[in-house]
Amino acid sequence: MKTVKRLGVVAALGLGIGLVPASADAQSACNSGAKVLDAIWGRWGERIKAKACKSSEECLANNQKKEELVREMIAFWNEQSQGSWATIGPRPLLSDGSLNDGKVIAGGARLFVSQAPLDGDKWELVVTKQGGGAADVSVAWSDGKSCSPQKTLAFDKDDKPGTKKSVVVDKGMGMLGVVKVDARGTNAFDYKLTFQRK
Repeated sequence: MKTVKRLGVVAALGLGIGLVPASADAQSACNSGAKVLDAIWGRWGERIKAKACKSSEECLANNQKKEELVREMIAFWNEQSQGSWATIGPRPLLSDGSLNDGKVIAGGARLFVSQAPLDGDKWELVVTKQGGGAADVSVAWSDGKSCSPQKTLAFDKDDKPGTKKSVVVDKGMGMLGVVKVDARGTNAFDYKLTFQRK
């Protein structure tokens, strides 16, 4: 089974309602996606070298190279996910404003990981509670070697379906993005979220 280790992370952790500062607990989002992040980051490094770029930023600034790299990374993700870790593990984080959604069972978590480094500095995460209980939704960045928790949105069990919360995070350029939805308490958490450049 192929696995991957390091990737930009948007992770869900913390207690309470509203925006909670990223805590040491948010690091678990990085740990749970470590193998995925490592594989994706490793492939990304191979591909930018093949494109004769000195850095991620250089390749992302060139539209042709960026488009080719994104297509290659999506193909790599799909290749890796066939019957392996991505089937039950991390899901691709759609970072073009498309809808990411699902349901996390009580005590469970869902990790979304970008398929390639992000091509912008400022990103907005918007989460809507569709039903269920409490959850934390966190954002983190990864360069494949380390993970940096950013901010956490917290949903209380008393928040009504349709409750929407958002957060803007900076310094995402060239980093992998990860979002973690972490159900708290004894109920599942139904959600939809978008993650896009601001």
